[in-house]
Parts: sequence; C-alpha cells; structure tokens
Amino acid sequence: MKHLLSSLLFIIVVSIGCSQLNKDNGELARKVEALEKKIDSIEQRTNQLTVKARIASDFAFLDPWNRFLAESDAFWENPVDVTQLECSKRCSAELVTNNAACAKITDETKRLNCFKEASERAAKCHTDCAKL
Repeated sequence: MKHLLSSLLFIIVVSIGCSQLNKDNGELARKVEALEKKIDSIEQRTNQLTVKARIASDFAFLDPWNRFLAESDAFWENPVDVTQLECSKRCSAELVTNNAACAKITDETKRLNCFKEASERAAKCHTDCAKL
C-alpha cells in the first residue's frame, strides 16, 4: 500500500509538471511569434528610412532626382509608403529652395547660420513625416 501510494503521488507530480511545461512552451511560442513580427516590422521600417535618407541626401547635395531613381535598385525593390514619400519629397524640395536662398547671402556667418537652420528645419520636417 505504501508503494502504491508513493507511485500514485509520483505519477500525479509528474503529470502536473508535464502539463505546466506544455503551458510554458505555448506561451514561449506566442512570445517568439510576437517578437518575429516585431523584427519584421523593424526591418521594413529600416528599409523605408534608408530609402528616405538616400532621397534626402540627393536633394541636400543637389544631385539630380532622376539619377537617384535610375540608379537605385533599393527604391524599386523596397516598397515605401507613398504618403511618407511625398512628405519627405516636399521636405527635400523645401531644403533645396532654402539652400539656394542661403547661397545668395554674402555674409559668411549669416550664410552658414542660414544653411544650419535650413538643415534643422528639413530634419524636423522629415521626422514629422516619419510619424505619418
């Protein structure tokens, strides 16, 4: 009887332990799946920001827009939200206009401050676009 009771108690403890392990595995699987989705989202966001940075840098350094579109495979391979792209394009165009106005300033200190302010406004504009 003593052995039967000990065996029965052992079986109950093992059963409870195994069922708890299965619960933990299910919970871990859900957490892993959620993390994988988050990683995919971050990778997509990184690709979009890379394309936007290339667009912004082309405008900032006055490289032709068509050259960027023709030579950049990443632009065609990585889909970008059009709303954010249009906003970013508008920010970059404004930066080009501001840089052209700054270049006409003859006083060097004022000209450098103008370029700095234009760059800061463009950076804020691009940051605001990323929130869309």
